[in-house]
Amino acid sequence: DNLSGAMRLHSPKMQLEYGGELDQPRADMNFSGPVEQLNFKGILQANELGPVKFSAKRHLKADSSDLIGELIWPEQPATYFQSLLPAQQNWVITDGTIKGDTKFVANINKGLVASGNVTIRNGDLSLKEGEFKGIEISLPYKYDNKGFDLSYKKPLDLKIAEVNVGIPLTDIKVKVQGRLPALEKAPIRLREL
Repeated sequence: DNLSGAMRLHSPKMQLEYGGELDQPRADMNFSGPVEQLNFKGILQANELGPVKFSAKRHLKADSSDLIGELIWPEQPATYFQSLLPAQQNWVITDGTIKGDTKFVANINKGLVASGNVTIRNGDLSLKEGEFKGIEISLPYKYDNKGFDLSYKKPLDLKIAEVNVGIPLTDIKVKVQGRLPALEKAPIRLREL
C-alpha cells in the first residue's frame, strides 16, 4: 500500500534542557511511497533560524526499522542562533555565519547515529568579561550512543583572530581530537596550538 500526505508540527516555544530555547519551531513534512519504504521531505524552521532541509527514507524489515536521512542548513547569520545560548551566560553573538549538514540513521534498537560538519565563519562573540572576534570553526563530528566524536575524519579546527578577556591575544589556532564526554582512557587531545 502506498501512502501520501503532509503534516505540520509547530509550537510557540521549545525549551532545551541546558537552557537554550527555540522560538516558534515548525516542521513542514511531506511523505509518500509504500509503507516499508516511506519517503519524507520537508523543512525545519524556528523564527529566523532555517529553513533546514530534511529528507529521509524509512526501511522497514521483519526484524528492524531504520530511518535514513540528511539535514542541510544553508549558510545564514550566526545571530539567528542566539536563542540557543542560555541567557544566564550573557554571551551575545554579534557577527558571523553558520552552515552545516548531517547524515543520520535512526533505529529503534541502536538509537541515533549521525555525522556531519558545522562551519562558523567570521564569528564575533561578546561576553560579560570581554569578546572574541574573527572566530573560524570547522567541526566534523559523529554522534552515537557513546557521545560526540569531535574529530570525525579530521580534527576540530578553531581559529580566533582576536581575544580580549583581560589579556589581549591574537591569531589563535587550535586543533583538537577526541570524544565528548571525555574519559581518562580516551581524553580530548590538543593536536596543535
